[in-house]
This record gives sequence, C-alpha cells and structure tokens, in this order.
Amino acid sequence: MTKARPKTREPRAVQQPLNIDRLPPSVHDAIALLRNVKGKSWAYIEELSSLSYAAKWDDPKNFGRRGFVDWDSLPTDVLELFPRLRIPHSTLHRWWDIRVAQVAREVAHRSEQARAIAESFIGAGIDGEDDAVLNATRDAIFAMLQSEDSTSRGKVVTRLLQLAEVRQGKRANDIKERAVAVAEREIAKREQEWNLKFERLRNDLDKTVKKARGKEMTPDEIRHALATIRKNTFG
Repeated sequence: MTKARPKTREPRAVQQPLNIDRLPPSVHDAIALLRNVKGKSWAYIEELSSLSYAAKWDDPKNFGRRGFVDWDSLPTDVLELFPRLRIPHSTLHRWWDIRVAQVAREVAHRSEQARAIAESFIGAGIDGEDDAVLNATRDAIFAMLQSEDSTSRGKVVTRLLQLAEVRQGKRANDIKERAVAVAEREIAKREQEWNLKFERLRNDLDKTVKKARGKEMTPDEIRHALATIRKNTFG
C-alpha cells in the first residue's frame, strides 16, 4: 500500500527537494513578501507568477501587472518542472508549509526549549540572576541545539537538565547549610543569655547568703528571697 502523502503542518520523514527550491532566491523572497507582508492568497500569487517578468515587479506602478519569475532566464530542466510557466497554488502552499512555517515552528520550539533549560539553570542559583543572564544562557543553549542533529540535541538537552538538577540539589544543600548556621547562631545566643542569667542568679544567691549570715532569717524570708531571685533571673 502506498504511504499517504504528508498533510499540511506534517513534517516529511525524509527531506526531499521541492520544485520551488530550484527557482532563484529572488523568487523565494518574492513569495515571502507577497504572503507575509502583502497578505496575498496562494491563488493570487500563482496568477502573479504567470505574468511577464519585470525586475521591479513590486514597484507600485507594476504591482499586480508584472510577474516576479523570470521564466526566460531559467534552464530547461527547471522549466520542465513548471510546464505552464506558473507556480501552482498547491505547490506554493506545500513549499511554504515545509520551508517556512514548519521551520518557524521548529525554531520557536527550540527557542522555548532553550529558555526552559536556561530558566532551570537560573532557578538553580546562577550568580547575577537577571534577564541578561537568562537571555545569554538561553542564546548559548539555543545555538547548541541548532548546531546538532536531532539525536545529539536530545542528548544535549538530557545532559543539561541533569546538570540543572545537580545545581538545584546544590542549592538545596546550601539552603540547609544556611539554616544550620542560623540555628547555631540562635543556640549560641540562647547559651549566652542563660550564662548571663546564671551569673545573675549566682550573684543574688551570694547576696542572700551574706545577708543570712548577718542575721537569722525565717523560712518565710528565705522563700521570699528565693522567689525574688527567680523572678529577677527568669522573669
């Protein structure tokens, strides 16, 4: 059974040359101008491609009256691909989808992928966390993704995400270490406070003992003195 032809927005399993690829770059630029800037339909662009050529076809006085394909200058093997000396609207549509729309979507996807990875690094505590760092990291990762084939890109992404997880773990450990340091400072502060209270208690007890030696104290006076010491020491 013959495999179904890929539909619009569906990537081809194997990248093959398209008829429009054989036309000069100036034709590709013209198609982009007509579609992206002028917003013309594929039927309109097909019709315009069949008109007599003018180097300044996009001049206001020529626009819509002169064509953007110089058929007379093309080699025979290219002309044979376009026997009617026009670019069919279906061919235009398919070429645009594969060469422009799908590429734009792939670039956008990689850019978002690079940004997500960059954000994971930034979130893991890169020094100087700000938009400049984020953008620089994203651009570096995006360049890496662009320069590799699909298999290598997958490996790059995996390794970068693993590194981001390591950095995130390091950040968690740093937070724990800071928490321990704070706790240690709190303990030292409490210890100092208790030492001061103990010193105050000892001084008060010494005063009470000296006072008791000077005269006989009743049990009630002793209990009152001890209560006063506790209140003054511990609040």
